[in-house]
Amino acid sequence: MESGGDGDSSAKGTYDIDEAFLASEGIKMMINNNFNQAEQLFDKYRDFTPLMHSGSSFMLFMNAIITFEDEKLDVALKSLKATEKLCQVEENSIFKSISRSFRRKDSPVEELPMHERLQRYVIIADCSLYMAILTFVRQGITSYIKGGLMLRKAWKTYEKCYKMINDMCKTKSDSAACNIINDSFTLSEANNNNKDADEISDECFEVVQKDNDNNDDTQSASPNKDDDSATKDDNHQSEGAQSENTDSITNAIEKQLRFTNSEQLTDTKTIERLKGAIFFGYGLFNVCISLIPPRVIKLAQIFGFGGDRELGLKCLEFSSKTSDMKAPLAKLALLWYHVIIRSFYGLDGKDMTAGIKEAERIIAESKEYEESALFLFFQGRVRRIQKDILGALEAFNTAVQVAKEQTAIQQLCCYERGWCHMVNMNWPSAVPEFVALKNESRWSQSYYTYLAAITLGASGSMKQAAEQMKLVPQLARKRGNAPELFVIRKANQYKDVILQPHNYVLMILEVIYLWGAIRICGDHQLKQFLIETERSQEGYISSLQVFMLGILHLHLRDIQLAEQYFKEAIRSCKKSRQDSYIAPYATYELGVLLTEHPQGMSQGKSLLNQAKDNYSGYDLENRLHFRIHSAKYIMYGGGKLFPLIKSPKSQ
Repeated sequence: MESGGDGDSSAKGTYDIDEAFLASEGIKMMINNNFNQAEQLFDKYRDFTPLMHSGSSFMLFMNAIITFEDEKLDVALKSLKATEKLCQVEENSIFKSISRSFRRKDSPVEELPMHERLQRYVIIADCSLYMAILTFVRQGITSYIKGGLMLRKAWKTYEKCYKMINDMCKTKSDSAACNIINDSFTLSEANNNNKDADEISDECFEVVQKDNDNNDDTQSASPNKDDDSATKDDNHQSEGAQSENTDSITNAIEKQLRFTNSEQLTDTKTIERLKGAIFFGYGLFNVCISLIPPRVIKLAQIFGFGGDRELGLKCLEFSSKTSDMKAPLAKLALLWYHVIIRSFYGLDGKDMTAGIKEAERIIAESKEYEESALFLFFQGRVRRIQKDILGALEAFNTAVQVAKEQTAIQQLCCYERGWCHMVNMNWPSAVPEFVALKNESRWSQSYYTYLAAITLGASGSMKQAAEQMKLVPQLARKRGNAPELFVIRKANQYKDVILQPHNYVLMILEVIYLWGAIRICGDHQLKQFLIETERSQEGYISSLQVFMLGILHLHLRDIQLAEQYFKEAIRSCKKSRQDSYIAPYATYELGVLLTEHPQGMSQGKSLLNQAKDNYSGYDLENRLHFRIHSAKYIMYGGGKLFPLIKSPKSQ
């Protein structure tokens, strides 16, 4: 409830409100399709508590990350910086820089209880993580450096908070302060793991503590070993200054947490909520960093952090079962990983359904969100992976209907419906979806225009397809992303060529393969694609045709023919400069094919290394590098590659 105040102080800062409850309700509103109501709630109390201020900024972050619109990215960054500033601490004067607007009449900033101080540090880490994600979206070397420094700050802050909350629970083990967590959470039986939440958090803590100890030993042994080459860079001095500033902040946090370690948190609900908040950020951080392109791993190590995927997933599982406002967000993060990331990056090889059981379990346990557009979206993705195209379309259609206040989610579902129709070879139904995205979305008009053009062409609307194809380069942004650069090159490649419907079908198949959707095509669709692909006899499209024939025969389990076509595709690319990505991708596919048999293992490994090392500057290069990395990970039994991107401290 609110308690009145006098003068200017009545405007903010003097209200006695349950910020944790309000923040949690706001997030639930957002997820349950009441986006505007959630926004109003957070905006109303934005200047009353740090948690509500961070909730308001998070709403802007979510809106920006879904739409990728530059204006919304800028607004979200500005808001996150403001939230961070309000909660910021200084090394020489801890907590005195927290905004006076957060003071309560009976509680000066210096006397805030431990849980409120720890909450502010979690908010600082969250803001750093979200700002880093938004900065990386900008792309470019400068953005990567800035984002890396932000990630470093988030990493160090999460580690300190993570260690502290575990220490507090361990020191209170005899009072059963954390037993509430034991009863509320167990890992999925699908993983054959019956550890309770306290064991999981202890295990997570032990990994972090071990990494910290290793890092301390490494730093004392060779403090300058990894920095020699970096000092040669002209901008290193300014980056070092930013890094020192980050260190001073996190060191101040560590000192303050040590100072207040004797304080007791007897409220078990508060402990559980704080652990949920910390584990969400720490878990999401680990999962995201573990997914960075292999070529960027060394850059991450220079900044002093790494990603442990299994640890991150356990942290998100724990957070999803707590009362913290981020619990439903942890569920969405897990769905994102199991449904989108695992299949898109090929983390499980050819097994597209590897994460489906986990995703179905999470959706089944989330009864309060069964009408949420976001959960319906993931339900549609699950059905699409299961090759239930009609079921997927039903889920996406329902999501569009309930997401009246969320244009970005409607567009996501519109995009997915277009893909369902493409995979199902229903070109006329796919066209309006991509045309609508071209007209309404501000992310990449050229990409959506290309999809509209090729589906129009496959439908037989040749004149309209040619007109749309000419628009692709014109609608490109100055700094295009990888998919945009790909479609621009393809449009320019065929601008003076009269294409036939079967040529457009071949171009659709190309996109389906490159975007990792070929494995959800049924045998009927694959055979139809094979018929259309064999009709293409034009010389200007021969390399692509041969490669796609190899892909189709591979997924139709005609291994010998697939191997022949891959070898021919590699040879044909030496004579043509068009579609330069085909040679490395065909080399990769042939390498994976050979490693499936003991007698071809050696040659297969060699081909994978050739695909990685012998080619550069082609379309979607980072995407292939990650697939190669995942293939090697599976080849070595999951135990030899990803430790490289766990934490540099463990090496």
